[in-house]
Amino acid sequence: MQAGQNVVGVYMGFEFSGVITESRSLTVKTDGCVEHMIDLDSPIVVFGTERTQLCVYCRWDGSPSSYTKFTDRIALA
Repeated sequence: MQAGQNVVGVYMGFEFSGVITESRSLTVKTDGCVEHMIDLDSPIVVFGTERTQLCVYCRWDGSPSSYTKFTDRIALA
């Protein structure tokens, strides 16, 4: 996954769609986890707070990572 790609995914149990604005590998030892900043197509409410952008942690290919206990994932839209 890289900046500029349209994605869909799950963040803490909430489904979303948006565009990756930036990505970076984590500097701590993980299973290859990458931090993706995603601008959402439309806002979502997560635990009472409206979000227009998310910071999603998953592997480089979008599959769930042990870093977040396998809760978050993304895929190309």
